[in-house]
Amino acid sequence: MGFMSINLAGITPAGQPKQQQKLVSGCYKGMVVGLKQNQKGDKTYINFTLEVDGIKIYTNLKVATSATDPVIFYWRACAESCGVEEVDEITEWEEEHFLSKTCYIQYEDDGVNYPSVKWITPYNFDVVKDMFERRTKTPTKAKEVKEPKEIKEVKEINITENPFSDLEPF
Repeated sequence: MGFMSINLAGITPAGQPKQQQKLVSGCYKGMVVGLKQNQKGDKTYINFTLEVDGIKIYTNLKVATSATDPVIFYWRACAESCGVEEVDEITEWEEEHFLSKTCYIQYEDDGVNYPSVKWITPYNFDVVKDMFERRTKTPTKAKEVKEPKEIKEVKEINITENPFSDLEPF
């Protein structure tokens, strides 16, 4: 019997950079795993940490300051995305309304700008996902990698003379 019984599969070696998994643009079901309040000048933001397919992504929403603040539409989408049923009755929003809740999002990362996270209501998820996949012509889930086709014929080329032999060197 050895001195340690443990499987090291999936463990990043000490001192080595961790392999960063990237989420492919698409529509996903995830979970809110973190909330943090952030103050930037006179604006307050709630930073959300979402976990989708084991990958953590981040987004934020500015806290609404009035009933006419345009950001309230995004908060409504966020609340419905997280399954908050009593949206119309709540007047004091707390972490418990979002934390550890299943959510539905559209994630887009063009590799140039900051990734975009849009909250999707559960009842619209399939429609939005279908529209996204048609627009981008890519399914949300990565396709299975196919093996290259077998080469059936190889043509032999025999060069016996250097075509550049008559050129002068620079």
